[in-house]
Amino acid sequence: MHAGPQTRRVHGSLVHAESRNLDTRHGAFAVDVFHDLAGRRSVLTISRGDVGSAPALLTSVHGACATSECLGACDCDCAQRLDAALGFIAAEGRGMLFYLMQEGRGASLAARARSRMMVQAVRDAITAAEAYDLMGIDRDLRGYDAVAFARRLLGATAPLRLLSAASEQVAALERAGIDVAESVPCAPALGCCAGSSAPRSETGAAGHSAGMPEAPEPTSYFDPQPLPDAPRFVLMASYWLPIAVEETAAPQWFRLHAYLDTGALAERLVLTRGSLREPLVRIQRDALLDRLAGDAAVAAKRDWLDVLRQMVSHGGGCAVLLPPELEAVGPVLPDEAALALVAHHVKGRRACLLLDAPDAHVVQLDCADKLRRCGLTLEAPRVLGQAD
Repeated sequence: MHAGPQTRRVHGSLVHAESRNLDTRHGAFAVDVFHDLAGRRSVLTISRGDVGSAPALLTSVHGACATSECLGACDCDCAQRLDAALGFIAAEGRGMLFYLMQEGRGASLAARARSRMMVQAVRDAITAAEAYDLMGIDRDLRGYDAVAFARRLLGATAPLRLLSAASEQVAALERAGIDVAESVPCAPALGCCAGSSAPRSETGAAGHSAGMPEAPEPTSYFDPQPLPDAPRFVLMASYWLPIAVEETAAPQWFRLHAYLDTGALAERLVLTRGSLREPLVRIQRDALLDRLAGDAAVAAKRDWLDVLRQMVSHGGGCAVLLPPELEAVGPVLPDEAALALVAHHVKGRRACLLLDAPDAHVVQLDCADKLRRCGLTLEAPRVLGQAD
């Protein structure tokens, strides 16, 4: 589907790892996976057609957004823009999307979460960009050297027809030595949350969550603080996250907690709902290819929506997101950090695990035993897709 990696498998800081095909609701794409040695993170290209030929190449450069693309949050339009870009490329029959792990416009997932917390704390009186200013963070720290390196490895030398109206992104790509022939506006379908107006971008005039209904409780801003019972984890931010659990209903509010794991120098997310004495507990994987598929019919998406619905109907729950991986393989088993964060949020209460049906017996024996050693008392687990 594309020219394929050239004779060299490494250029600059980028190493080509593998190529594969991916079926999406927009049809089949080719995916190339790279490892960025400088940033120590993955870079993906998703392409269709011959990207090595001469005519200008329809291109999108997309920064990852875990909250919308994995958790389904609708306080931004990142997931919609990703899906729209793939749709434009599919309609064109030739093009490429660069998927960069540059959360928070390159400032980190924690920085983005802290900006959301700050915006909510002042009831959208400032924008996310202004929150970055107050935190002393440049509004855009994204770098595009990886785009130049990947193009070189894939033989994609044609100028870009960039799916973006952002002049600053065009300028940044050109500084990285990439020829941008023109900008092509790429507007996603509006209204990701029923019952609310369309969300605006992170730099929108009314803040990242403009148009969202009001959160159920006020949000307070705080400085990062280590957990008293697990000082390895620093709570960086906590704020309300709206998620459309049902297509025809208003979004439901969950609480997102962003942590820095100082032991692994990694960021971790925990989603909670309510404070029930017997909460549901979910260890949720984050498969990057599931983000790209963008189809509500994908089993992982259905299961996650089932988790959210059960948390809502049950009245309380805690979901810990595992670090991103390329794809979902094998049973979902928690790492040490996930177990510690579950133990902190459940705080010794009786809990009920939500398991995937194919993995239920494996997880029940392994995950449940580890959680008990962390001090949790567990009821019989529930299996997703089955009646209580």
